[in-house]
Amino acid sequence: MRLSCMDGGSTLQDSIAAAKLLEHAGVDLLDISGGFCGFVRPDYKEQGYFSEITQAAKAVVNIPVILTGGITEADMAELLLKNGEADLIGVGRAIMKNSLWAKEAITKIG
Repeated sequence: MRLSCMDGGSTLQDSIAAAKLLEHAGVDLLDISGGFCGFVRPDYKEQGYFSEITQAAKAVVNIPVILTGGITEADMAELLLKNGEADLIGVGRAIMKNSLWAKEAITKIG
C-alpha cells in the first residue's frame, strides 16, 4: 500500500501510527511517498528524501518498506539499502526517463 506522508498535513507521528494500523489490518508492504502528483521536498536535495519516514516506519513494523523520493542513481539506491533506510527502493520515475535504467544499474552495481 502506498502511504502518503507529509503532503499537506500528515506529520511523522501520523505516518508512524498509520503504518502500525495498516500492518495490523493485514497490509504486507508499505510504499512510502510524500504524496501524489509529483510531490517533492524543495528543501531536501539528497536522493531518497523520504528516508526519515521509511526509517521510522521500519522501526515499528515488521513488513517491507519501500523508499521513494528522487532516487535516480543505482549507486545511491544501493547505499540507501545498505544503510538500512528501506527494504526496497522505488525508481519508477527514473525508469520512465530511461527504460534501460534497471539493466544499466545491474551492469554498474554487478
